Amino acid sequence: RAHICRTVSRRAERNVYRVAEEFPVADFVLIFLNRLSDYFFVLARYESNKTGKEIYWE
Repeated sequence: RAHICRTVSRRAERNVYRVAEEFPVADFVLIFLNRLSDYFFVLARYESNKTGKEIYWE
């Protein structure tokens, strides 16, 4: 589930970048979304290590 949260936060980040091309967006919003996706990635790795079920990507 953490991987799904990560992909959703990455999608939100891309959408905000598109919006920022036309409207002002505070820098911290983009930084926050980027760090949020990093957090979900680390959380997913932690869960995989804890459960012993690694999810591989191609």
